[in-house]
Amino acid sequence: YRNEVALGRKSDPEPRAPGSFGLNSKGVADIAGNVWEWTSTCYAHATMSGGGIASSISNCGVHVVEGFHRTYMSNFIRDGKSGGCAVGTPPDNLGFRLVHDRNWFQDALHRLGVT
Repeated sequence: YRNEVALGRKSDPEPRAPGSFGLNSKGVADIAGNVWEWTSTCYAHATMSGGGIASSISNCGVHVVEGFHRTYMSNFIRDGKSGGCAVGTPPDNLGFRLVHDRNWFQDALHRLGVT
């Protein structure tokens, strides 16, 4: 954490207009932007023994987040002040994005020509 603070990287907390961070090779916009996406994917640690037997341990108290890079984030960081971020530069991955989720019946009505 001290090393991150020492880098002096400026945080970029302001939301940007869609497309501000460009497209990736698959045509998806803003993957490397300043908004982190929390996924439902749990952290899993997989190992393989010398005999070729694989084993893994999942921890759903830690989830995968994507943004500036892929990382693992503990659920304890619900409060930026008490969740391990009380000093130094606040992390860029704390915040939220509102997403409108269309109900299934809205799609059905649209297909029927009713809007």
